[in-house]
Amino acid sequence: MKTNYRRIAIVGAGSAGSFLASLLSQEGIYVDLYERSRKLGCYCAWGTVESELRELLRKVGLNVKDYVLSKVRRIIVNSIEVKVSDLITFNKPKLISDLIKNVKIIWAEASKEITEKYDLVVDATGWRRSFLPKLENDFLMPTIEYVVKSKDLDEDTIYIRFGKVGYAWLFPIGDNYWHLGAGDTILNPISLVKKLLKEMSLKTKILCFCKSAIRLKPPMFSKPIRYGNIVGCGESIGTVFPVTGEGIIPSMKSALILSNILVNNRSLDYYEQTIVREFRWLNQLFEIAYSLTGSGLKLVWTLVKNYKSIFKYAKRLGAASLVNVVRALSKLF
Repeated sequence: MKTNYRRIAIVGAGSAGSFLASLLSQEGIYVDLYERSRKLGCYCAWGTVESELRELLRKVGLNVKDYVLSKVRRIIVNSIEVKVSDLITFNKPKLISDLIKNVKIIWAEASKEITEKYDLVVDATGWRRSFLPKLENDFLMPTIEYVVKSKDLDEDTIYIRFGKVGYAWLFPIGDNYWHLGAGDTILNPISLVKKLLKEMSLKTKILCFCKSAIRLKPPMFSKPIRYGNIVGCGESIGTVFPVTGEGIIPSMKSALILSNILVNNRSLDYYEQTIVREFRWLNQLFEIAYSLTGSGLKLVWTLVKNYKSIFKYAKRLGAASLVNVVRALSKLF
């Protein structure tokens, strides 16, 4: 397969970078994949929509069943139960390892000088956005994440406690192991974790700990998406659901879009337009996330105005009762 770019580098072997590398490799377009750490993430769980992940993995010959850690049947948000049918937690490090099996990997931190070596450099460095220009007034949510062990929880359940602009969570990852964490732009994430554990009267043993951040600005507000011979993919360009911080599926979708652009020799300007159009509905969710920093009255109006996007997101998860979704959201006030 011929492409307009003879030498392509992808920087970052996260969900976007590894998926893009796998897609291009099977099309006969060979890339250099740069990754600074051989440890592809702390052993934590990632939650996502099973049916959407299944369709994406089929494009590279993988089966979602090989990565599922837990099938989630309900989410308990501030004591409100929301039943779901299409939500799973899965082993992201194992998935990434399988995606990059046939890809040339350079285990090193890529310097900006590589833009002179390659015809195209894909910035898939997540919230760090290491190659694209930094965003003015960026909106990042700091997070803390742990792996803990407990026998006192239901392993088909995700537990959530709202903060101010974020939340604390407990995700099941099988065999009594749990992914515990929190993120918030205003409150201290550690205090959110402590409140969640106190409310649940839960004692745990910490096995792993890491810190990170999540970009809440969607692609419309994360421009430029391309800059010279650099193009963004995944969270570096804001492909994250702003309210929940879920970024796996949208980041992989952005990789699929970029792969199709490169395979069909379309322009990077067209890629930017396609990304903005594909993720336009995230703009409304971002408005909700941003309104959480303001008054309660502003938040009420924003939720009412953007209710269609809220219900659209809830339906992705297979939420059985939209009434309970509204009840859960009322806990934001």
